[in-house]
Amino acid sequence: MKRLNALATLLLLPLFLSAQWMEKEVGNNIYVQFPSNPEYKISKGVPGAYSYMASYTAKTENCLFMVLILNDVMPNYPEFMRLSKDRQQLAENKLLDGFMEGKLSITDNTPNNNKHIKLGVYNGRECSYSAIMPATGERCKRFSKVFLIKNKSFQFECWFLKNAPDDAASKEKDIFFNSLKYKR
Repeated sequence: MKRLNALATLLLLPLFLSAQWMEKEVGNNIYVQFPSNPEYKISKGVPGAYSYMASYTAKTENCLFMVLILNDVMPNYPEFMRLSKDRQQLAENKLLDGFMEGKLSITDNTPNNNKHIKLGVYNGRECSYSAIMPATGERCKRFSKVFLIKNKSFQFECWFLKNAPDDAASKEKDIFFNSLKYKR
């Protein structure tokens, strides 16, 4: 009987753990689920690039999850708002593509898998790549989505913590990214 209870507990443990994910608003009516209560930090910006950065981070044994929000990313935002919709779209595309190209170039990846995506009415980009995990020195998979929302960039990151393919890591990544919502 004890073995049966232990087996049932082991089989139900992944279901129990996945049920503990919590939804968090990260700003501008944007919500995402984390596997635990994320750590929140604010840091100073880079003059000419953004005024400050807010970050949310949470981790499991398989993945590191991050949301990075850069404020005041659009140079001269009031002037940007006076542009025609076509010119605004061009500027947004250039900024979003620049975010992804920069991310891929500093990790020695080829900027070739940049996909156009949307979150509600907001434009974004998505890519996957590999990079060295600082804690282990191993090259691991990373997944990134970035959205431009008003004068902020919202970057959603999932980094696998192990080099080997792992179904649990893929499931956690899917929970994180599939939970992204814009609520009006």
